[in-house]
Amino acid sequence: MNPIYIPIDVFSYTVTFPFIIVAIAAVALFNLDGKSADAFMLSSLSLSLAIFLYSFIEYIASGLKTLHIVLLRSGEIELFGLIVDPISMLIGFVVWTAGFAFMLYSVAYMTPENREHPVERGKGRFYGWMMLFIAATVAFVFSSTLLQLLIFFELMTLSCWGVIAYYGEPQCYRAALKAFITTHLGALLGLFIAIAVCFGTIGSVSLYDLKNLPSNIKLIVFLALLASAITKSSQFPTYSWLPDAMVAPTPATAFLHGAAMIEMGVYLLARGIQFLLPLPIEAYYVLLTVVSLTLIVTALMYVVQ
Repeated sequence: MNPIYIPIDVFSYTVTFPFIIVAIAAVALFNLDGKSADAFMLSSLSLSLAIFLYSFIEYIASGLKTLHIVLLRSGEIELFGLIVDPISMLIGFVVWTAGFAFMLYSVAYMTPENREHPVERGKGRFYGWMMLFIAATVAFVFSSTLLQLLIFFELMTLSCWGVIAYYGEPQCYRAALKAFITTHLGALLGLFIAIAVCFGTIGSVSLYDLKNLPSNIKLIVFLALLASAITKSSQFPTYSWLPDAMVAPTPATAFLHGAAMIEMGVYLLARGIQFLLPLPIEAYYVLLTVVSLTLIVTALMYVVQ
């Protein structure tokens, strides 16, 4: 389906406002604690979820059209925009609802009564990192340019570091640093290269312009996006950061597995393939190799464990 190009639309408000609300709340929560942090987090997240659910229902009622909403240009170059289509709305729905459920659970989890990890203070700091995590993940899902994907990819990496290191123990800092370096390396070897190659070749970083790349350049961009996706989704050989990340509070590890880091690696690759088609056959050979190695290695690890 061909996208509808529009400069502004109701979806540009109902999709971006929840992100803005949560991002602002994340900053404020670093300075709050206790019951005030609970109340502020739940109210801001509930408002954001309600706005998104409204846009979700309106989108279904509108006939599931594919919208490309340009938010910021520099001359003819699209810098920021939104992709509103069935894929982004569905994944956005999963991120918002799962994020809300995990944060609701964290209100009772992050307390002094927690026998394994009692939390006397610093609850607002955890909420702040998690809200930033949710905001970055949602923004990543609706991004229409490689530049946006890079920015929110790195924000997810930073947020992941924050929640893994939350308890402040040596193993937490080690695990957080490992996750940060691994996923940041994926950005350096992946999205940075993809942006440089695309801008140097066609003078654009919009996903909608990737189809104009020559076949050999498409393969390079695909491999770059695959490098980022491998680190983010914990595929072989960069899988070891994820088990170590389980030192984070349970709501954070649930979000890592259930709605954020792992899924966003797959989502990035799916978006890349969608806009790069048709791809050279070599791209699929590489993808098959990575997937097969991950399956074999993890199956062998299961037997040993």
